[in-house]
Amino acid sequence: MICHNGAVTVERDVQPSSSIRQPRDVTDAKQQASHTAGFLSFRERYTAMNRFEGRRILVTGAGSGIGQATALRLLAEGGRVVAADISEQGLANTRKSAEHASTEDRLDTVVVDIGDEGSVIKVVGQAISSLGGLDVLVNAAGILRGGHTHETSLDLWNQVLSVNLTGTFLVT
Repeated sequence: MICHNGAVTVERDVQPSSSIRQPRDVTDAKQQASHTAGFLSFRERYTAMNRFEGRRILVTGAGSGIGQATALRLLAEGGRVVAADISEQGLANTRKSAEHASTEDRLDTVVVDIGDEGSVIKVVGQAISSLGGLDVLVNAAGILRGGHTHETSLDLWNQVLSVNLTGTFLVT
């Protein structure tokens, strides 16, 4: 155990084994050493995973918040994404972020009202058609309207239920 400026580092003795393949270059040797020592670097765990390479994904609520962050992350990890949202401006912002990350070539955007069955059927059909099928669905669309129950109108209540419950049901 070594202590540097208050940080503790544990060194492990790694014995070569005949079951460990020989590295081809320095980068390969570093990766093999980190795997052999029982840990992955931050970059290996979080940025170079490509867990969704080639996956065909529909993300609802992709114009803002969690839906947008999810769509962008799935693009960063190699997925082909159809981003769906009721807000054209939100979808434009998602596209702009994808362009900044150079992943816009795997992004399609579509406007949808997930509380409307006809709109959902159309968008799911478009997603399947443009991607050649679907592998993953992310139901991230949702709205929150604050206020006291006695001040909430029936129209507002129905809007929240339409998006948060019925919309999730329809898309799934």
